[in-house]
Amino acid sequence: MQWRTAKRKGALPPKIILLIAILVIAIIVILSYYILTSVKPSSILWISEAYYLSGKIFLNIRNIGPGDVTISHITVTCQSGGMGSSAETISIPRGSVWSIEIHVSGTIRDKDLCTAQVTLLSPSSSNLNLSFYVITP
Repeated sequence: MQWRTAKRKGALPPKIILLIAILVIAIIVILSYYILTSVKPSSILWISEAYYLSGKIFLNIRNIGPGDVTISHITVTCQSGGMGSSAETISIPRGSVWSIEIHVSGTIRDKDLCTAQVTLLSPSSSNLNLSFYVITP
């Protein structure tokens, strides 16, 4: 079959090129919609205050994310060797602050860099590592 508008051998007619372009654009739009609607908002936690007093670290945990968060376990490890954990289940509504005290063994110094490994139950089961400096009065 010979095309009337084709000047070169093997050239595609404009209708076929237009059809391919429409299909490619439709696939891109469908994939973009699927990716954007399947993204779940992540949890954003922030330790706004941390201080050490009488063998305990007191933490204020802020939920600055888009939804409520439930925490099942917190483990704190400090650079100077202090460690502690809490298995208290905590629910922190969006925009709220929750205070928790954690019994610590080992040495904690003023302005010690610590990491809290937080185990989340919701919105999804995952672990977060939050770094903070602890103050000793």
